[in-house]
Amino acid sequence: MTVQPLIPKASSSILSARIQALMTDLLDLGFGVKLHSDPDAFARFFRQVEGFDPASPLDPAFCHLDNTNFFWVQILDAHRNTIAMCAGRLIDAPADQGGLVGILRNQRIFGDKAAQLWSPEIEIEGPAAELSGRLGYVGGGWVMPKRKARTLGPKDKGHPGWRDRGLIGFCVQLVQAHLLEHFRANHLIGFVRPHHVNLALSKAGYSFHRTADLRAPYYTGTGFAEQLIFVYSTHDDALEHLGGNQRPQFRTEGISEIPGAPNPLALRKAG
Repeated sequence: MTVQPLIPKASSSILSARIQALMTDLLDLGFGVKLHSDPDAFARFFRQVEGFDPASPLDPAFCHLDNTNFFWVQILDAHRNTIAMCAGRLIDAPADQGGLVGILRNQRIFGDKAAQLWSPEIEIEGPAAELSGRLGYVGGGWVMPKRKARTLGPKDKGHPGWRDRGLIGFCVQLVQAHLLEHFRANHLIGFVRPHHVNLALSKAGYSFHRTADLRAPYYTGTGFAEQLIFVYSTHDDALEHLGGNQRPQFRTEGISEIPGAPNPLALRKAG
């Protein structure tokens, strides 16, 4: 059995305070928040809304995932529909087994259930190559897009959507804080294509702090020869960000009210 390292009380206090603040903000706005630990349910929902598989480190078809190393956070509207989500996974990368470099070797980070056809070693240089320990993978973010009228039938009035309103920031920070506090992650990591680097580094997006170039002739996780960027935040980076005064802000531009948000009378009747 793996013994989880103790988290300093000061760090735990910062993380607990951020989780409470994020939850309070969302609940005050009329949203619901749930945490699930079923990776199969996550993969099914992701395929349903995106039309393709989730990233292989978060796909139970490729990796061994369960409630000891995986979870996903959902934001719900008043009708209990999932309108935004993000997932987290804990990856053990002990220093005595090569740390991050060890799990990049043979691309085990993208699949540990079966031998791959070809899994050339991924090269990474710079400070990122020294990462080791309990790595918190953050990914699988999704926010409900705008829906045109009549998409779901003649009576469908459409929906203004929830994108570009700050919800992804709420999801990501809840996942980051949960990975750091409850899963005792040492660092936070992810992989993105070049055109998503700005989103990965944005404080309103995934809020990673650093990047590192990867080199490999082929990636088992995508099935292609392409360019991927490694993004990460050290434990200190993440604590500084989550302990700061700046929290995600929900933006209401373009809507007169939050679509589907409950009102006090509806809440009293529901109770």
